[in-house]
Amino acid sequence: MFKSRRYICILLTVLLSFSLFGCGRKAKTADAYSMKKKEESIFVSADKTNTAIYFDNTKKEKLKKISATDMLTLYFNEEKKSISVYDSGSGKLWRGLPSKYRQEETGLASLTVLSSGNEYELFPTRSTVEYTEKGLKITLDFAAEAEGGTEIAYSLPVEITDNGGMLSVTADCSRITETGKNKNTVIKSIGILPFFGAFDGSSKDDYLVIPDGCGALIYPSQSKGKSYKTEIYGSDPSLKEKNESSSVLPVFGLKQGSGAIAAVITDGDAVATVKAETAGEKGGFNRIYPCFDITPVAENEDGSYLVSEKKYEGIINISYRFLSKDSADYMGIAGACRELLIRYSELTAGNIDEGSDYPFNLSIIGTAPVTDADGKEKLTTLTDYSQCLDIIESLKAKDINRINLRYKGLLDGGTLQKDIENASLSDKSGISELSDYALKTDVTVFTDVKLFSAGADSGFADYAVNLSSDPSQFTKTVLTENSYELAAAKAIAYKTKAMLSQMRKNSFEGICLSDGADILYSDFSSGEAMLRNETAQLIENQMGALAATKTLMAEKGNIYAVKYASVITDMPSSAFYNGEGVSEIPLAAAILHGIADYSFSPINTEKNSTRALLKCAEYGAVPSYEWYGTDLGNEEGGDSYYYMNSVAQAQSTYMRMKEAFSDLRTERITDHKAISKNVHMTSFGSGTKIYVNYGKKPVTVSGVTVEAESFIRVN
Repeated sequence: MFKSRRYICILLTVLLSFSLFGCGRKAKTADAYSMKKKEESIFVSADKTNTAIYFDNTKKEKLKKISATDMLTLYFNEEKKSISVYDSGSGKLWRGLPSKYRQEETGLASLTVLSSGNEYELFPTRSTVEYTEKGLKITLDFAAEAEGGTEIAYSLPVEITDNGGMLSVTADCSRITETGKNKNTVIKSIGILPFFGAFDGSSKDDYLVIPDGCGALIYPSQSKGKSYKTEIYGSDPSLKEKNESSSVLPVFGLKQGSGAIAAVITDGDAVATVKAETAGEKGGFNRIYPCFDITPVAENEDGSYLVSEKKYEGIINISYRFLSKDSADYMGIAGACRELLIRYSELTAGNIDEGSDYPFNLSIIGTAPVTDADGKEKLTTLTDYSQCLDIIESLKAKDINRINLRYKGLLDGGTLQKDIENASLSDKSGISELSDYALKTDVTVFTDVKLFSAGADSGFADYAVNLSSDPSQFTKTVLTENSYELAAAKAIAYKTKAMLSQMRKNSFEGICLSDGADILYSDFSSGEAMLRNETAQLIENQMGALAATKTLMAEKGNIYAVKYASVITDMPSSAFYNGEGVSEIPLAAAILHGIADYSFSPINTEKNSTRALLKCAEYGAVPSYEWYGTDLGNEEGGDSYYYMNSVAQAQSTYMRMKEAFSDLRTERITDHKAISKNVHMTSFGSGTKIYVNYGKKPVTVSGVTVEAESFIRVN
């Protein structure tokens, strides 16, 4: 996590009692209060009217120079109270507020406020400016009159600095002050620089870079009047919301004309959402910006709001880099974000063993729930140690030598694992033979462990609760769909110790944390509410402790866990991909390649395994398979999880990928282009190019023929 997360302050707030959840459970309370929802969002402009926000600017803009370096010059518009940045590389002036925007103080921040059940979007009505050596400090005053004459008034300090050729924007949420009679009013979220770099007209080469999944481009020329949002690290299950779009990295950007902007959320990322909009036929702007959830709010089934008494009081910070020439594209944005993440110690180079063979990522399902012919579900051992050893030996015989083996369902409860404090190895017979063989043959076995989640009714002594006081639950699919409970965040450190104690009882070299890098939640347990940023800090601390004793694998790969992991599995894909004017890109792959080995969903579980393999090649990902060793008697060839049905395909896949990528694992991805609709090219640091053809016909590119549904390496 980023630096501000070290300063965690747990506030004791007014407690409201809620009903019991489940038989025999003690009552839990949540630090929250109810607010009846009344209307849709209300836009409150700076002059407290809803007049049109566009106008034709015929006056020359007056910009005051604040600071200047060889790379950029920071300006301030004292009339509009808005910044502009001149990038000397591209010769482009990036405005904090478009020149066609109404002369209101809307360029620095916005507040979304709940008041008596109504939601208001506020922009500053007044600003107080203090100039510093490298920037400026601005106090933004927000005011409006809400329903019933309630006065809404807040003050927010924002600091903007030229940080060595990089723009840094900071807001300290602990310094937000209430300056009015804010009865039954709360700040829901803060948007920072909501119009920075915004533009109305667009060419076909202009786009917004949103970190959805592995990354996506939004083309305003094709996507008209649309809005998108991607929650950093996914939805918060304690708020009972589910947004399909989530990001493992706190980054975003845009390209317009000759320049591009790369942005990294360096503080407040655990409570951040990246929002994007495109201009419509009736106006608007193409823009992308971060929004930070200050107060957790859930909506009840009856339409009322449930509002947390505790709010985020940490630092918000976004660092912006400005790109020009050949770097002014999404790969340049990825490279700039990578450098910033390494600078802030969120990524650590050198996790990959350069001397090791090209890896094969394999998940083995041990014990899992299976539905029998009578429709009854029961835990069944699908792969015991002997069968697992047979699978490994079979792969070795096919020259698949370097294997990262994630062994699921080893602990009590199988894939429906019990609370880690009560979950020991369910079967110890044969473990020594498998462990000894693995250590001798370059196989790393990762025991799959859930650190703070467990099967429903697992008997948590302390469990997390959401804003409605019910135990937080989330659903995953492992053969069948099952609910899991979450432990109280305060217990994460204790549960890590319990897990380490359990892991000392087996000699497997690695641990796969299947929940710690995949889900992030607030916890409203009795009297000790903890927000997502605090939970993230706890998880990061425990990942460091685990990495000191075991080799780590992380599912999905939220960045606060990634820097300790050598292998990332199940990297997400874009939820927006295939939408009008949206294309998927290897943004996360370009940032992570050479730092950790990563893979996407298992190839054998995908509907189109050929396309899944081609995506691995295009994104530089390690091929992944998921199997079990028991033939469940399904129709021949119809069970994609039974290893005999795809082991030959796995060998062919691995050999093709090893030949093309074995010497590229530690190199950076330096370029990526869509040559045509079906042909993509990825370049690596050595100059090697990988051409991928998703089409049904051969294609010749630069004198090289790429066969249909295939890829080729060109040095």
